[in-house]
Amino acid sequence: MILFKPKSTIDRAMINASIHKSFESKLNLYFDRDQHSAWLKKHIESSAFIEQLEVTWGCSDFAADQAANDPLCFRQLVESGDLNRCYSEESFVQSLSLRIEEISDRKDEMQLSRQLRLFRRREMQRILWRDLNRLADLTETTRDV
Repeated sequence: MILFKPKSTIDRAMINASIHKSFESKLNLYFDRDQHSAWLKKHIESSAFIEQLEVTWGCSDFAADQAANDPLCFRQLVESGDLNRCYSEESFVQSLSLRIEEISDRKDEMQLSRQLRLFRRREMQRILWRDLNRLADLTETTRDV
C-alpha cells in the first residue's frame, strides 16, 4: 500500500487541468461583472498575458475576486505596466503618496482608510501576479509584502 507519492510522480496534467478549470470559471465571472471588458479580450490575444492571467487567477481566488469586484482597478493595474515592473522603494512610496493626495480632506480617517485599503488590494494583486508567475524573486516578494 503506497501512502505517499514521490514528487516525480505527481500528475502535472491533472494539476494543470484543475488550474485551467478554475481559471475559466473566474474569467467568466469577470466578463459577467465588467461591462467594459473589451480591453481584457484584447490583452488576452497576447499569449504571454493569457498564460500569466491563467496562472494567477487559476491559483489565487483572492486575485481573481479582487479583479472581478473592481474591474476598473484591475484594468488600471494591467495598463500601468506595474505587473511587469519591480518597484524601487521610492516608487512604492510615491505611489502611496499619490493615493493619499487624492483625499480631499486629509483629516478624514474614513477616506484615508478607504484609500489605504484600495492601495493594499491593488498591490496584493500585483505581488501575487509577480510571485505566481515567477517574475519576482523571494527577496522582492517579501519586501513588497
